[in-house]
Amino acid sequence: MIMIRLDERKKLIAVLFITFLVYSNTLLNNFVWDDIIFIGGWDDIRSMTSIPNMLLGSNPPGHDGVYRPLRGVFYTISFALFGTKPLGYRMQAIAVHLACTAAAYMLAKRLSKREDIGLVTALLFGLHPVHAEAISFTTTSFDIIGVIFFFASLTRYLDYADGKGRARLYESYALAGLAFFTYEMTLTLPAMVLLHIWVFGKREDLKAWAPYMVLAFSYLAMRFLVFDVTARAEYLEGSLSLTMLAMTKALWKYLTLTVIPVGLSVNHSLGEGIHAFVHSDYNRDAILAQAITDTVTLFALTVSLGLLTLAVAVRKRGGIASFSIMWFFLGLAPVSNLIPQTALMAERYMYISSFGFCLIVAWGAIKLYDWGTERRVQPARLLPILLIVALTIGYFGITFTRNFDWHDSISLWTSAIAASPDSGYNRYNMGVANRNFGPEGGSSYSHYNLGVAYRDTGDLKAAYALFKRAAELDGGNAEAYYNMGNIDFMRGDIDGAIDKYRYALSVKPWHSRAHANLCLAYTERGMTDLSIAHCIRATELEPGTPQIWNNLGVAYLKANRTEEAIPNFRRALSLDPYYGVAEKNLIKARTQHN
Repeated sequence: MIMIRLDERKKLIAVLFITFLVYSNTLLNNFVWDDIIFIGGWDDIRSMTSIPNMLLGSNPPGHDGVYRPLRGVFYTISFALFGTKPLGYRMQAIAVHLACTAAAYMLAKRLSKREDIGLVTALLFGLHPVHAEAISFTTTSFDIIGVIFFFASLTRYLDYADGKGRARLYESYALAGLAFFTYEMTLTLPAMVLLHIWVFGKREDLKAWAPYMVLAFSYLAMRFLVFDVTARAEYLEGSLSLTMLAMTKALWKYLTLTVIPVGLSVNHSLGEGIHAFVHSDYNRDAILAQAITDTVTLFALTVSLGLLTLAVAVRKRGGIASFSIMWFFLGLAPVSNLIPQTALMAERYMYISSFGFCLIVAWGAIKLYDWGTERRVQPARLLPILLIVALTIGYFGITFTRNFDWHDSISLWTSAIAASPDSGYNRYNMGVANRNFGPEGGSSYSHYNLGVAYRDTGDLKAAYALFKRAAELDGGNAEAYYNMGNIDFMRGDIDGAIDKYRYALSVKPWHSRAHANLCLAYTERGMTDLSIAHCIRATELEPGTPQIWNNLGVAYLKANRTEEAIPNFRRALSLDPYYGVAEKNLIKARTQHN
């Protein structure tokens, strides 16, 4: 045995402590990317009374297309505990990963019947760099709660399979249900149980397997039939075959990152012109140019088929090896894009599948050590020790360094651009990040600027939620109220727009655009005296803007004061001779005046 002679609990604590150390530098990290929407812009998490909405499938603005009801409940509880302070969420994310690492130990120990294989598996799993995205990214760490239930359910099933009573099986079913309704990636659990029966079990165990399928189908029925939550995207160019060709490139990336976890990124380049976030970095020519003879596709298919063939061949004499290989591929099945997703791949999707790699490395290393010990072959005993030490040091260094990329949005998208400089999606998010961390700083400012980004892409629902949150965080953020007023106006809520513009002006009386738009809102309501007063004030504050002079003319026209309206339309046209709206209004005013 490689392990030093300490009791089991102390060994596991040592593994968990090392795992904590590698993520300790995330404690001072800020919210990034979707964190701002999920924690800052999701109104339902702000009150426990919203838990029924969570169970019905509530999602934050702009994130429809998933059904994770228990995840929403966990968000609500966490918000009650931590509010909008990142530190609490960062501590929770580390705790979730430590729980998963401990659960991975228990599962590997049950599968291999050996404590040392369990500990090495847990050590590699706790430190593997591909997990950094799942843990350093606060939003994804909530999904990983489902993996705790997933691992625990499988462990309880193995207890039952080892003859420890049907109570363990019922516990496994309960945990499986919690897993499914927290995170869809855990829907592979019935396949994992069936895999265990195929490799290690007996046909009689199939009776115990059926309820897992019932639970999985119950989730799917709720998602697809009751709540009508379907695919989040469409096949590339409407073609399943083109999508699957792109997925072979994603599969090759998964394989290489598992074995050599370098060049980590939130948006990998998968091939010439194709990126992980393919729908955001859409390159039609690159998608159509794919062929099954592409080098990466051939590598991916050859290696995958070779590994699967090996898994079948060694099933009877190398059960752990067979199980581990099959586990890796089954763990990625939910993100195979047979049901189209918004991304072709992501490192966070590897969290479950990577357990198979960690298990087979631990099993292989310790088997080699045992062989060297039995035959007194010193190099065979030394090599696995050196391998585990090298992986531990290497993984620790890569993961610790990768965590710094998640410190804030600037560092995150800087690293993404370095990995994929031709990605427009990466550069767009860097632009958003630069606005978020501008000279004014502050979380309200960050929410406001992200709202601007969503507004510019036409997602007014998400933009409004962010402007609203920015206003809640800082009642003096006049721009947030002004933008909410604009969206209210576009939606036809004139009274709501008037309230927002008036509040913005109470904070910032010299806000010329708020005066100008309040002028339009009052004009819509027929309150012409107020309308004219605000337009006049807007022209005083911003005399060089033709739209404001046009608005003043419209206000006079609405008040049947055409003689006063005409000079304002002329002024607008003098500033912009091609301003067609002002020209039409001038003709209308002259006609009415005559």
